[in-house]
Amino acid sequence: MKKTIIISIVFLGIFIFALGRFVYYGSLTRSCIYTEKSFPVPVGLEGKKLIVAKDAYAAIGQDIDTSCLTEFNKIDKQIINQESINNITIGRNYFTNRGLKIEKLKKGMEFTVVGVIASKKHGISTIDSGNSLSHYLILKNDAGDLYKMFYGYVGLNKDDYFMALKDTSDLEKGEYQMLTSESFTDDNYLDDANIAYTGKTITQSDSYLKSTESQNKKMLDRLESGERMNIMVELWARDDAYHEIALSDDENERMTQVAKLQDSFLSKLPENLRPLIISKDSYHPYVNFEANPGLLIYLNDNKTEINIKSISELNILE
Repeated sequence: MKKTIIISIVFLGIFIFALGRFVYYGSLTRSCIYTEKSFPVPVGLEGKKLIVAKDAYAAIGQDIDTSCLTEFNKIDKQIINQESINNITIGRNYFTNRGLKIEKLKKGMEFTVVGVIASKKHGISTIDSGNSLSHYLILKNDAGDLYKMFYGYVGLNKDDYFMALKDTSDLEKGEYQMLTSESFTDDNYLDDANIAYTGKTITQSDSYLKSTESQNKKMLDRLESGERMNIMVELWARDDAYHEIALSDDENERMTQVAKLQDSFLSKLPENLRPLIISKDSYHPYVNFEANPGLLIYLNDNKTEINIKSISELNILE
C-alpha cells in the first residue's frame, strides 16, 4: 500500500512538472518560450538594394527576451525607426532596459536583403501578446554586417517611413520609393508562411522626409554637430491626481515655491548629466541651461517626476 502511494506521488509530481513546462514553454522538451524559422528573400526583393532615406536607429546587442534563440540572436543589430525611439509609450528605454545600446543609422546607408527570419512565442505568455510569427528582414550592409528589421517598422503612417528601395528611387532628384506597411503581406498565423513583397511603394521627396523629423531629433543633430545652444525647461506642479497645483500670489512665498521646484528637478538629473551653467527664474518655474546631447536624450526619454502632494510642501526649502 505504501509503495503504491509513493509511486502515485512520484507520478503526480512528474505530471505536475510536465504540465508546468507545457503551460510555460508550450512544449515538454523545449526550454525557450520562442521558436525560430528562416525563410528565403521574398520574391521581388532578390538582389535589391535598400537605402536609409531618413535617419533611423539600430539597437545593438542580444535582447534578453529572445536570448534563448540561436540564429535569431546571431544577428545582434536591429533596425528601428525614429517613431519607435521617440514614442512616449515605447521609446528608447524600451530597448535600453533590455540591455541594448542605441546607435544612429545615418541617412544614405545601403543594405541588401539576404533573407527573412521569424520568431514565434509559445506558452501561457501568449495570452496578452499572441503567438503569431514575427518576421524580420535580414539585411547586409556594404561592410558585411547583418541587421534584422521587423517588417512592420517600415512605418504605418506616411510621416514614419524611412527605408526606400534604392533600385527604383531617383536619388539625383531627391525622390525615394519608400517601403510602407503595404509593401508586405503575411500569413503569420501559419507556421510555414513567409512574408510576401507586394511591390507597393510610395514616392516621397527628400524635403518632405526632412520635414517629418521631430524637433527633438533636429535639435540633437545640431548639438552633435558641435553647435552650442541653451534650452529652457518649464516645470509643472501637479498632485497625485495630475491636477495643477497653483503657486501662491504672494511674491515671497511664490519665490520659495519656485525655488523648491527647481532644486527638486535638478536633484533628479543624473550627476554626470547635470549642466554646469544654470540660470533660474525666481518668479516662474523655469530652468535655463546649456544643452548637451546626453542631457537632451535623458529629458526626452524620462518624464522626470517631482512628487509634490500639496502646495504646503513647496513652502519649505529642504
